[in-house]
Amino acid sequence: MGNRLTGLIGRQVVRLCAVLLMAAPAVALDRVTIAVVGRDRGLERIVANASLVVAAKREGRTGAEDVFAAALADYARLLDALYAEGRYGGVVNIRIDGQEAAEIPLLRTPNRISTVAIRVDPGPAFRFGDARIGPLPPRTALPPGLRPGAPA
Repeated sequence: MGNRLTGLIGRQVVRLCAVLLMAAPAVALDRVTIAVVGRDRGLERIVANASLVVAAKREGRTGAEDVFAAALADYARLLDALYAEGRYGGVVNIRIDGQEAAEIPLLRTPNRISTVAIRVDPGPAFRFGDARIGPLPPRTALPPGLRPGAPA
């Protein structure tokens, strides 16, 4: 009976500790930095506006799970933002406390995150060359951006 009671109390203590740990306040994300190769202010704003990490910090969702998930989702979001600007050769790096987010094993995610550094090399701006579309029905107006030299 004594061993059974001791085991029961031990399990209750473990459960209580787990609840207390889960209820502990999340350590806030201290800093998010964005660097765009070429220091293009317009692209920096586009990257900042597209980033879920930036949005999470702004909204106060700074728990490690939220920030880590946002960082992983940001790879695709930031590439999509670059594509929308005609930048098809971009490279996105997102470092969580110095480690590339995509290289952190999902079963060993960080308990706390203090810094996220987003670095984007947008690659060259692709532009339309000679574009020809046809045959076109009468009075068809092509989009104004579809002309030689315009961003692709």
